[in-house]
Amino acid sequence: MNVEKIAIWVAFMLIFVNISSITYEKAGNGNNDAKILYVGGYGKGNYSSIQAAIDDAMPGDTIFVYDDSSPYKETLFINKSLILIGENMNTTIIESDNWMQVIKISADNVKIKGFSIRGFNKAYAIIYCNHSNNIKIEENNILSGKNGIYAFFCNNISIDKNNILDCNANGIYNLFSNHTTICNNTMKYNNQGIEISHSTNAKIESNIFIKNNYGIFLDNSHNCSIVKNEMNLTTVHGVFLFSSTNNVVMENNIQNGKWGILIDGALNLISFNLISCNIISNQEICGIELEWSLGDKIIGNTISHNKVGLRLTSPFGAIIINNNFIQNKRHAYFEKWLFFGFYSIKHYMQQLLESSPSFSQNNSGKTHAREYSMGYF
Repeated sequence: MNVEKIAIWVAFMLIFVNISSITYEKAGNGNNDAKILYVGGYGKGNYSSIQAAIDDAMPGDTIFVYDDSSPYKETLFINKSLILIGENMNTTIIESDNWMQVIKISADNVKIKGFSIRGFNKAYAIIYCNHSNNIKIEENNILSGKNGIYAFFCNNISIDKNNILDCNANGIYNLFSNHTTICNNTMKYNNQGIEISHSTNAKIESNIFIKNNYGIFLDNSHNCSIVKNEMNLTTVHGVFLFSSTNNVVMENNIQNGKWGILIDGALNLISFNLISCNIISNQEICGIELEWSLGDKIIGNTISHNKVGLRLTSPFGAIIINNNFIQNKRHAYFEKWLFFGFYSIKHYMQQLLESSPSFSQNNSGKTHAREYSMGYF
């Protein structure tokens, strides 16, 4: 009898936990009367298409999609606050050959979780968020489009634990969208992993990039953090900051590419980029390169086994401190500099750098640049 009571009690607790989880999801949309609609499967009253369930749903409802009827050959339009949940991210498939998008979101407070979403290399965006806020895209496989996830004039987009593959433009394209969080995703075989353009306060953390042409590109974007990402076999740039300032690039591991980190056109008198505690190795061209930038801080990085560790082309006011240069073919040098277009100071600066007492040799054969700063205007 005691065993039976224990079994009943455990079953009750499991049911309670599941109900509580669903209630929490609903409460997030502020609708205490929210319900669950079912798509696919064999239940009475289940919808045969996801869009039909979306059309009938009320704001705050949850739509649960079974994998029994996969693939769902649909183009979805979400214009109300909903939670869209797939039974299994690998077997609950949505696919469309629509040339615009597979899923378009034009409402606030939408969550998409647990799907494989495919665009057959036709869709301009697999998931397109247009003027939407507080969107969550979690635990999906996003495959074969021009852009995997495209956020346009959005705020507070969270992109977490997705696999984004085979996009011939960007895995994630964030345009005029602020406070985007991109964490724990795997980006493979895309032309460009992530582009943040004309946006602020993006957080890009703990993502894995494998065999993309470009890793992360910031274009005219500010106050962003790029932290603890892993990049391997990036064909061109690992991280490229163009006309972007006051960003933090820290604790990333960037291996086996052409350029590890490139900063260009970052000319702002009051805000500077911080490049710190990164591991940059086996780059065919350069570990870190600064071109026409102002005040960037290069601190505490390990730069090893690159053709060139650090290349500087007109980085006015840069501060370079406590970096480890290890077995690069050439640790650091100045490209041809023109001081306001009148004369070259390349040779003078090269001699100063190479003769600086801040470079020392230790017993292991490593070369350390412990401290070096520049302030030329």
